[in-house]
Amino acid sequence: MSGELERGPGPGALPDPDRVRIPDDAADLDAELWAWRAEQVRLGRPTPWMRPSTPTRWRVAGRIGPMILGSLLLIAFLASLASTVRPAIVDTVAEAPLASSSVPDGAVGGLLPQGIVDIDGATSTTRQLRPATLVLPPATGASQDLLDAVHLQSQAYGIPLGLVGPPTREQQLQQSSDEIGAGTTPVVLDRASAIAEGIGIDPADDLAVVVVGTDGRIHAVVVNPPDTLQLQPVLSRAASGADPVS
Repeated sequence: MSGELERGPGPGALPDPDRVRIPDDAADLDAELWAWRAEQVRLGRPTPWMRPSTPTRWRVAGRIGPMILGSLLLIAFLASLASTVRPAIVDTVAEAPLASSSVPDGAVGGLLPQGIVDIDGATSTTRQLRPATLVLPPATGASQDLLDAVHLQSQAYGIPLGLVGPPTREQQLQQSSDEIGAGTTPVVLDRASAIAEGIGIDPADDLAVVVVGTDGRIHAVVVNPPDTLQLQPVLSRAASGADPVS
């Protein structure tokens, strides 16, 4: 026997409880159930098994593994990318015995002019500055782009960079040094401006970059260079101990 709801008179009237007939077997309701489901589909109303279910903790747990794995792979990729684009850095090249040269001091192939310098409170001589890339900025200072470019290029070949100037400009040189790399570029105070005079520049107006090899011979003297100065070939020879090329 199927269950039937005999409604009272009028549209939307509730069924009369005294006239509701309950079937003895629930299977007798199959026809009505399928008819109801068909009506819901026709009206575009999803049945419970068609509705999106709320993820249980088991479903969420099943997604955590792939999410963690994906995050780890992304971190590994970014770390490898960072190490790939990082500029090359090598150990500082050791100095060689001081060479003897028939080339005049201050010229390419010759030695640095003799002079006394102070570095971090310690006194030394100009010819102990080897190997080295020496930047002699004018009184107005040097371009930060140039300083950064020369620093990175010298660092890649293991040649230390130094800022050279007279003791009267110590504060200015130190401020420039603090802006280069990690602020470890030494300031070289040339007491009598021996290097500037020996290479033939005006220390107040001219900017010069001097590359000195492991044996003290000069490989390059570039006066008033552009910010895009490229020194790689010269630095390579200076670091390897090769002869300077005029």
